[in-house]
Amino acid sequence: MAHKKTFLLLLIMVALAGLFFALQIRRARQITVTRNSVGLISEKSAFIPITETDPILGNPGAPITVVEFMDFDCKECLNLHNTIAEFINTHPQDIRLVWKDAPQEKIFSKSLSWIHEIGWCVAQQNEKKFWQFADSLQQNNRPSESEVQTTLTSLNIDSQRLNACLNNGLAKQKLAESTEIFKALNLKTLPAIFVNNKLINTQEDINLNEMLETFIKK
Repeated sequence: MAHKKTFLLLLIMVALAGLFFALQIRRARQITVTRNSVGLISEKSAFIPITETDPILGNPGAPITVVEFMDFDCKECLNLHNTIAEFINTHPQDIRLVWKDAPQEKIFSKSLSWIHEIGWCVAQQNEKKFWQFADSLQQNNRPSESEVQTTLTSLNIDSQRLNACLNNGLAKQKLAESTEIFKALNLKTLPAIFVNNKLINTQEDINLNEMLETFIKK
């Protein structure tokens, strides 16, 4: 008799568990997930200060301004930069590109802020050579000091002027300012690109050439 009661109790428990499981499945099917729609171009305009010490590529008085926050340790950033730079080569009067340093700390590696400081000092010597410096470093994955030095030598950068710039603290100050701008804009990740002060949603599959062509035709 005791065995029958135990068996009956087990049947009841199994039945209740099955009923509970079925209810959970039914509720799960009723849940709908709404995906937030994020536009390709932000509707809000952001104020991004541009100074005379910022590296600028293209026509300084162009009607279209692209601001890119850059990290030499961000391959996707550099790839997008290449696309924009190539576009400027074919539309030299229509667009200008402003470089803003935003080196990021990573979990297992330090930021490449020291390279950004060197780059800024190179730009103060010769803006054209800065872009050559940036393009050259893209060929290396996390460039070493020797690789950076080789690039500087190939560009005939004045080492005395470079060291003086690095030692006077202005490069560190400039990096701190651009980092503060990055944070003030509530940016969390890179790439971060603005066209005429509007953030581009780089998470989407975008054709930058077509987008910039659209801005030119407006």
